[in-house]
Amino acid sequence: MINFNLQKISEVNTGLIFEFASLTSNGNVNNQSSLYMTEDAFGLIEEFVYQRVNEYKNHGHWGSTPVNKQEWGLLKDDINHLIVTIRESFELGVSIKYSIWI
Repeated sequence: MINFNLQKISEVNTGLIFEFASLTSNGNVNNQSSLYMTEDAFGLIEEFVYQRVNEYKNHGHWGSTPVNKQEWGLLKDDINHLIVTIRESFELGVSIKYSIWI
């Protein structure tokens, strides 16, 4: 089963992970407050990130990518739409085909 929870580094078991980090006032990554997501879970939203975050096209899957507040808002909307679509499909008892191309 895929773990969709954001986790502290001490909670991550194994495998590839994605770090969500804030920056300190001098622009360095604040790893103490970072949260992590497994690659399997991130794979479900990665296309949203690719479409909404211009910098992600440059560094993609393997680099550091800053995300501004406007981009976070768009990502939040996309993820919430995905959640609603999945919930509705379960309630209807149907399989879904969900296109994440925006």
